[in-house]
Amino acid sequence: MRIGLCTPCYQETVHHDHMLSVIATDRTAIRNGIDLKHYTAPGCAVLPRVRNRLVARALADKCDWIVFADDDIAWNAKDFFKLTGHEVDLVAAGPAKRHHRWDEKPAAVAKFPKDGPIVGKITPVGRIWKMDGVATGLMAIRATIFEKLESITTAYVTEGVSVRTWFWFDLIPGDGSLEDEGEDYNFCRKVREVGGSCWVDPDIRVRHYTGNVCHDLCFADIEASAKPEAA
Repeated sequence: MRIGLCTPCYQETVHHDHMLSVIATDRTAIRNGIDLKHYTAPGCAVLPRVRNRLVARALADKCDWIVFADDDIAWNAKDFFKLTGHEVDLVAAGPAKRHHRWDEKPAAVAKFPKDGPIVGKITPVGRIWKMDGVATGLMAIRATIFEKLESITTAYVTEGVSVRTWFWFDLIPGDGSLEDEGEDYNFCRKVREVGGSCWVDPDIRVRHYTGNVCHDLCFADIEASAKPEAA
């Protein structure tokens, strides 16, 4: 199996805890005979452009999975490979929203389904919850989903690389007005439009940094209020 680890680096740096996570993940991949390839794209604040370029590079190298791990996210190596072990189209950890104070209560980044409770699923490596949208902080995407997205995306060239509008910004109807849609939720919506599904692993805990401020979170922390149904 070949996994592409993709990290946008706007300021051309990564957090030291992110780096330690990458090192541990790389060593685990070597021990288990997994071909882990690393891709970074520095110096651009337009995230859709960066993510599309990283995806194109990973697909060109015939990666079976594309895993986004943002430069301010840290994780445990075993959880990185747990994501791909779920063997669904798209699955992510639930990072905390960006916080600037240590004493802020962390809240999860995810888009819960509006038409009913979370539908649970048990996979060979654990449980996952079905979502409308998940964040790209630590997200695993099966490479075959990008072929299905060809019918609803547009080809273009950015910095000499041929890509498609897999990730994009958009405006969507909200409560009486338009709301901006981030590139991660935009991508998840497209996956669902072509018959795919989006999931979150509620038991994976990741650390999200804003400078030296860190909040760790997993969806199990909010399980009492979410009340998923196991299938």
